[in-house]
Amino acid sequence: MPQRDATLQAELRKQQNNEMLRRQFAEKSNQVGPWIERQMDAVTAIGMGMQGSLEDQLHRLKEYEQAVYAYKPHIEELEKIHQAVQEGMIFENRYSTLSAILESAIFYFLCSNLIYRILPSIVRTFLS
Repeated sequence: MPQRDATLQAELRKQQNNEMLRRQFAEKSNQVGPWIERQMDAVTAIGMGMQGSLEDQLHRLKEYEQAVYAYKPHIEELEKIHQAVQEGMIFENRYSTLSAILESAIFYFLCSNLIYRILPSIVRTFLS
């Protein structure tokens, strides 16, 4: 009986830890996801609006780029929690709809999209 009780206690601790990881991941994911969406919308608006001088557009894009790179620690924290989730072999999370892999991919797409938008602005500025 003591062996069985110890096994049950170990499983209970494991399940409690898994639940904690699910909630941590969901909390961070629910912060990161909307932030990324807002940044993508803002960058798209700058690119589509094309209002102001090229220098103004470039300045706004650089501000967004700085904000995005400043947010990177949040992405890294999400990836760290996701790693613990993977190691715990936790395959479902009723608290979150997105995966860390998807959010990381979107974040890095945002970074490359900023570069894609900044470079032509720089070239047009120098050619003007």
